[in-house]
Amino acid sequence: DATMSAIASLFHLSISFLDFFGLYSLVSSGIIENPLILFLFFTLWTEVLHGFSYAVAAVADLSSNPSIKRASSILFSLSFVAAFFTAIIFWSLFIFATDLIVPPGMEGNIPAWLNHLQHTFPATISFIDLLLFRKINGSLRMDFIAIGTLAGAYLSVTTVALFFSSQKMAAYPFLDAFTPFHFAIFVLFAITLAGSIYATQRALVNHRWPATLRVQKK
Repeated sequence: DATMSAIASLFHLSISFLDFFGLYSLVSSGIIENPLILFLFFTLWTEVLHGFSYAVAAVADLSSNPSIKRASSILFSLSFVAAFFTAIIFWSLFIFATDLIVPPGMEGNIPAWLNHLQHTFPATISFIDLLLFRKINGSLRMDFIAIGTLAGAYLSVTTVALFFSSQKMAAYPFLDAFTPFHFAIFVLFAITLAGSIYATQRALVNHRWPATLRVQKK
């Protein structure tokens, strides 16, 4: 009803604000000296995507336009995958080998609250959102196109920075030692992980909201 839609919209808008606040806090802190490196942090790609996704969700909550709701569904799937991918990769390396994921000079300079806002919050809130507010599994084809576009764009930027730029740039230390072969293996692992997260997300939506599941035709 109208009340629940308003509550959902306010919730989603608040999440979007927190995402962009975290992004602003990192950029304005001066911790990262080279601004070009910012474009290589998948964490920031995730944060922008997550914030934008929830801004669109806030509009979709109050709209009856099917195109907006369809776009919101695709963006939710995309941001869910990105958020959990970021959380799994970052915290796995942070716990067992911090020097592989945190660039030199940044360890200890990022406040704990900002670290969690960027690497824990998006995945956690996406799961909570899935449980609280109705979600719809959309077209597999459109979801794959969206996820493939995001992955292709990030991998293209990273590949150029690692292997084709005059000054090799890597956002994360573990990428610094990669040869093209090692990078290809990592890409295969990343595709497998992203696919597993996406399959889990669709299964969770199907389980949590079976009565409202709408699998759209291709």
